[in-house]
Amino acid sequence: MTARKFDKISSIFDLALINSIARPAPIEFEVASMVIDRANGKSEVIYPHQMWRDILQKTYGVFLFQEDLLSVLNKIGGFCLSESVCILKNMCKKNLEKNVQSENQFVENVKTKGISTNVAKSIFREMVSSSSYLFNRSHAISYVTFSYISMWLKPNYNKEWNDSIKEWTEHAAKLKAEDDCVLSDE
Repeated sequence: MTARKFDKISSIFDLALINSIARPAPIEFEVASMVIDRANGKSEVIYPHQMWRDILQKTYGVFLFQEDLLSVLNKIGGFCLSESVCILKNMCKKNLEKNVQSENQFVENVKTKGISTNVAKSIFREMVSSSSYLFNRSHAISYVTFSYISMWLKPNYNKEWNDSIKEWTEHAAKLKAEDDCVLSDE
C-alpha cells in the first residue's frame, strides 16, 4: 500500500526505504508520510546542518536506518564506532542518565564544527526519539531483494515455486516432529 504512494521507484534501495517506513512505529510517528512527501517532491527536505546532507540524503533527511544514526554520531559527533553503537543501544533502552551524558558530549563535540548548542541538542533529541523505530539497512535490503526475486519467480516458474514451497513445508514439519531446535516455537 505504501509503495503506491511513491511516484517513482527506481532501485532496490527505494524498496528498502518503503519496507522501512511501512512498519507500525514509522507510521505512528508520521515518518512514513514525511518521507513519501519528500520523495515525491511535495515537501522540501530540510537538513539541520549541511553536514547531515551526505548522511541523510538517501533517506530524505530522516533517520530511518541504524547506520545513519551511527554515521552522524561517528562522523559529526566525533565518537568512535564502538562508542556510537553503545550510544545507540542506550537510546533504544531509553537509559536517561547515559543519554544525558552522551548528549552533553555530542553537543561539546559538534560545537568545534561550528554547530550551535541548540541545533546540536535538537538533533540529539531527534536521534533519541527516532531510535525506537530505526531499522538495520542490510536487513531491509535483504528482505526486499528476497521479496523481489520471489515475486518474479512465482509467476514465471510457478510449478517449481509451488514444488519448493511444498518440499520446504514437508521438511519443516519433519524437523518439528523430530523436535529439532532449528524450528522452535520461540
